[in-house]
Amino acid sequence: MVVVENKILSQYKNIVEKNWKNKIITIPYDSLSKKELFEISYHCCNDVQLRAIWIKLSAEEKGSTIIMFNSTKKYFCKVQATDDGVNITYFANTEEEIESLTEKIKEIIENRKKGFSALDDNVKNQILKSIIVLRKIDEVINGVMIGDVIRKIYFSVGDTRETFAVIPIIKKAEGYNLVQLALNKWMTYTQNLPQEQEFPTEQGKGMLKNFIQIKKWLIGQIKVKLVG
Repeated sequence: MVVVENKILSQYKNIVEKNWKNKIITIPYDSLSKKELFEISYHCCNDVQLRAIWIKLSAEEKGSTIIMFNSTKKYFCKVQATDDGVNITYFANTEEEIESLTEKIKEIIENRKKGFSALDDNVKNQILKSIIVLRKIDEVINGVMIGDVIRKIYFSVGDTRETFAVIPIIKKAEGYNLVQLALNKWMTYTQNLPQEQEFPTEQGKGMLKNFIQIKKWLIGQIKVKLVG
């Protein structure tokens, strides 16, 4: 069995979580379910500069956690579901940066909560499915970057492609056909690699770049539905 080290995650657990300056804000559920607010919060905190280095989903929803890292601005963001709401924790080098990040994200999430609440149930369901795809894309990106087992990356690519194909608001979006062509290409590429070996990170730079582009496109599509 191949065990791949995630160096950034190790740094987070051993140094950042224990020693870095941080601040937690709690976003109340209000009219949203735990799953809904967790997914919306994850989407709001995410962007193309952030890499999801840890994803842990709980069947009971409480305790679901996603940790992201911004390599450009050097900060970490943890999104975690609790009994009282979704906790957003930022870890950064300065208190000024942390204050700026927390104030900004609080406003964004509250605004998109309102936008989500105003939608009909069918569209809400499609948005939640779209955010699940976003998570699969994040899994692919992180897997490629750490050289994870090819089989895991292959299944994440497959899940991305199959889920995309059953979300009407995504299928109708401009650029969808190009995204599906790209996913088909990378599905074939990963399928033809030795499944139990580590992903060849140097050879995968084109795949990484393409998935970051797809991530940017999908975040934009979700945002449009939430903010109008």
